[in-house]
Amino acid sequence: ELTQLHVYASFPDVLRRFAKCVDGDYSITYLDGEGRLHAFSDPLGMRPLHYAENDDLFAVASESSALMRTSLFSTHQVKPVRPGHVISYVDGKVSDDKFASAKDLSHCTQSLARCHFEFVYFMKRTSEFAGVSAHIFRTRLGHYLGISEPLLHDLVQRRDDFIVVPVPNTAKPAALEMAKVLGLRYAEGIEKEEESGRTFIDAAQKRHEAIEDKYLYLPEILGGKDILLVDDSVVRGSTAKRLASDIKERGGAKRVHLRSTCPPIINPCPYAIDFPSSQELLYNQHGSVEDIEQHFVHGGWFDSFRYQTLVNYLRAFDDVGLPRQDLCKGCLTGTYPTRGGQSLIDKILSEENRSGA
Repeated sequence: ELTQLHVYASFPDVLRRFAKCVDGDYSITYLDGEGRLHAFSDPLGMRPLHYAENDDLFAVASESSALMRTSLFSTHQVKPVRPGHVISYVDGKVSDDKFASAKDLSHCTQSLARCHFEFVYFMKRTSEFAGVSAHIFRTRLGHYLGISEPLLHDLVQRRDDFIVVPVPNTAKPAALEMAKVLGLRYAEGIEKEEESGRTFIDAAQKRHEAIEDKYLYLPEILGGKDILLVDDSVVRGSTAKRLASDIKERGGAKRVHLRSTCPPIINPCPYAIDFPSSQELLYNQHGSVEDIEQHFVHGGWFDSFRYQTLVNYLRAFDDVGLPRQDLCKGCLTGTYPTRGGQSLIDKILSEENRSGA
């Protein structure tokens, strides 16, 4: 039905029908046969989408920084595509039309649902989403890691033995702020190969091979030190274990204490982020944060391990002006912002439970 465009008065009319039929998230740029360009975002605003206009130039990108880096646009010319809106560029003119509101759609259970993982992992720190700077948000995560650090007594007694080191590149703002809060030296003792990709989204075998060559270690910084290693997230644990081995063997670190800026991921994602099975998730393999730490410590990988608490994680969003009720945090809590997404995850978990019984 939606392919019969001639029965609709305009492209926004097409999207009004589309929004009623589609449960999930989408951030789409569409160029039709007449050369008209449309960019539209789902009514929950789960993913970032931005556009910019400068004289006769019009561009669209997921992240705001991609448009600002071109030097063709100034900061004030880069704007977000608002949830449930379509930006159209037709005959050199830009229009902005609203086609749906989440509160009017039966399959939506929230009015907004910004994906929390965009802020902690996917976005470049120079980007903004929903008016929130990724850099500032990650800095707040480092603040909360610092004020809740369980090794505080040891740090006071042996301050010169410790350094705070980020896993590049997304963890840098958090690690820098954590070091500031604790009064420790911040040092970039791990370098990421410029050509390496994001191993999180790779298949298992490819991910393992990529981790082998992803990082370089600087023994002149790491050697003989107790390392507070800050990573953006620990989802499966494969990258973390490889880092633990290499930072000691190649970098010469004495001890390594891992801190994750993100709480544990406990459920898969039905909205296209690669959490395909709950059984792959580190948390579900062990059942508690305490058991994960015991696994890391007894296995000889880390000397201690902590996740950011969910309470502090959500406080960080509140701090930067993005209310927690406007987030999609289903992979953290098990509650999803659309009925179809919730139903799909419930079905996946039920099938996994039956197959594992």
